[in-house]
Amino acid sequence: DGMQKIALGILILSCFCSLYGCKDLQEAREALQQEQRGENPASPEKKEEDSQDLVSYKQYVAFSNLMNGRVEELLELYFQGVEGKTEFHPIDGGSYISQSFQSKDYNALNIAFVFARQGTKYTEVDEAVKNVAPVLESMMRILDEAALLGQEGGITNENYDRAKEIHDRLVTVLSSYDELRPSLYKAIRSMTKFEQEKDLQRYQSNGMKIRYYALSLLMKKSEIMALLSGQENISDANLLSLDTTELQEKYEEFIELFQAFNALPKDKDALIREGFPDYALARLSLYSMEGSEFKNQLKALLERVEEARDFTEEEKMHLEDADGSILKLWKAALALTEHYNKLIS
Repeated sequence: DGMQKIALGILILSCFCSLYGCKDLQEAREALQQEQRGENPASPEKKEEDSQDLVSYKQYVAFSNLMNGRVEELLELYFQGVEGKTEFHPIDGGSYISQSFQSKDYNALNIAFVFARQGTKYTEVDEAVKNVAPVLESMMRILDEAALLGQEGGITNENYDRAKEIHDRLVTVLSSYDELRPSLYKAIRSMTKFEQEKDLQRYQSNGMKIRYYALSLLMKKSEIMALLSGQENISDANLLSLDTTELQEKYEEFIELFQAFNALPKDKDALIREGFPDYALARLSLYSMEGSEFKNQLKALLERVEEARDFTEEEKMHLEDADGSILKLWKAALALTEHYNKLIS
């Protein structure tokens, strides 16, 4: 049970941070500037300020991607070989972690920490990064120690005490990390939502319908997942207690946006007008497929609650694959965000 709770917590916190897609703002801004020929150019001071904001935004996005990407991946690998408990209990037949972090991962952490200490316009993120970064670095280095042990053959009688000592340090720092990261995720979400709302207004005023509806879908998905996570103590174990009133309304709004997105012409000329490269057509198709999967999983969840249909014993063994489970819906939400990021990168 401890292992399952940690695995679920990792996924939910990862998706919590990924409620909003991360984007290269410069590309979108350049496309928009081509549509705004009648406007006066920004002053040099304004351009420099925008450039600094963009750089800090992208560094914080890279930091959050590290947290909900590689860090979560290696934590999950660790707990595939060791039980998710305070006490050290290797899992019989489990695979001990052997993968480690790369220099680019430490670079993403260190650069974000530098920006946070210098200060940016995203003051809430600055403070959160300053708190989280040192703890995260300690945890990453401990996981690297564990990976080195795994590369040498895993847990043996000879290195058992060493593996236990690594575990004791890891669970201590992981506890601190778990306390700190929700405030960072909240700050990142606020920062990204602010930027997305500005982009949405630009897309609408400049007739960039593909970008407008693609982003609208993502933001509606985020509203839905925020509603779901906002209901305290709800999990797949007590899913039938879920209040679906507002979720049903948001589901219908998502369908309307999804239909409008799919109805848009997405030929070569349309892509060029909105600053997309030629290969974006395939990515638009994949984004639509992930939107359909998210829609279907939300529908399955709502129907399961409405029909008071609990999970079978077999489904309970693999909730991540059970239609209408919270876990599978979170996975669909994360996949939609990932494909949005690929679409606009």
